[in-house]
Amino acid sequence: MHAWSNRQGWHIDHIYDGKFPWPTKGRSLHAVKNGGHFTQAAGLVAIHPIAEALKDEYFYFAWLLRHEAFLRFGYDPDAVFSERTDEYGFRK
Repeated sequence: MHAWSNRQGWHIDHIYDGKFPWPTKGRSLHAVKNGGHFTQAAGLVAIHPIAEALKDEYFYFAWLLRHEAFLRFGYDPDAVFSERTDEYGFRK
């Protein structure tokens, strides 16, 4: 079991992990490598291992989670869902 996991196997995971850039953007934020986003709670999810595997392997599922973060918190560091974001990745 991971140190960041609870006893039921759920993990805390970054939804912006550098994988699956939006087709018109060319690259996606990698929160672990960017100190301004590493601890951003809007980009972290408690995720079941099966859902984590889906996020890591499938563009659609990764972007489903990112869209949910945008709807709930206005978090869009790749500026896919909003035209402008602030330096922390939130919709202006």
